[in-house]
Amino acid sequence: MIYKRTGYRQGRENKTDYWPFIVNLISSLALVLFFAMALLAITASYNSLRYKAAAEELEKEKQTQESESIELVEKHKQLVDDIERIIGARQKMYETIMTELNEHLGQGTVMRDETRLYVNAETLFEPNKWELTEAGRELAGELGKAFMKILKEQHKYIADMESGVRILNLEVIGHTDNRGKESGNRLLSAQRSGVFVDYMLSELSEEGRHTYGSYYKSSSMSKYSPIAGTVISQTDEERARSRRIEFVINFSDEDFNYLLEKYSESR
Repeated sequence: MIYKRTGYRQGRENKTDYWPFIVNLISSLALVLFFAMALLAITASYNSLRYKAAAEELEKEKQTQESESIELVEKHKQLVDDIERIIGARQKMYETIMTELNEHLGQGTVMRDETRLYVNAETLFEPNKWELTEAGRELAGELGKAFMKILKEQHKYIADMESGVRILNLEVIGHTDNRGKESGNRLLSAQRSGVFVDYMLSELSEEGRHTYGSYYKSSSMSKYSPIAGTVISQTDEERARSRRIEFVINFSDEDFNYLLEKYSESR
């Protein structure tokens, strides 16, 4: 019996104990898991900050784009308003001249077709002649006064591009109907417009002609720009309407170019 108990104790003492190893292994795994979770937490925090910074940057960029878009719309609106102002000023010049001439010469004497003023040539010249009648001299004189008033007003603000429109010249254009030889019609229409301009200039002083002479221009369209009918076919009524003297104010585009440059520089 004593032998057996001793052997039993020795068997127990020789048996391997795995529990400390398991405890150490679990502790090591827990420590690794802790560091892994800590690393994940740090990574998540870093990504959160990075995403937040990116979102804030995107929001700032969006706000900048919206601000620039609003500013661009406002500038575009201002540009359109300025262009419409210039167009309105040009139209007003025609209205002013037409109103003043008709007040002095009778309503309906001077008519308007879009951006042109015109008058029946038969009231200004004898048939097939280019000498001015009394009515023709009166019209040339009144037109000269009205145009000169506009030119002098323009010269007050010639250095200020935003103050008003710029006139290149007042063009007097002669027209005939479609009958007769082309060479004869062209010569007649050119002579009529030239005589009309000469009379307008004769109303100016020598100093005035030197200063403003370049603003007066005469040209000829002969039968090639009828106001009624066509070059080939015209009724008697259409021929009467096509025989005319036109007054066209040719404008410089400096005012438009100035606005476009000003708009481009401010973008």
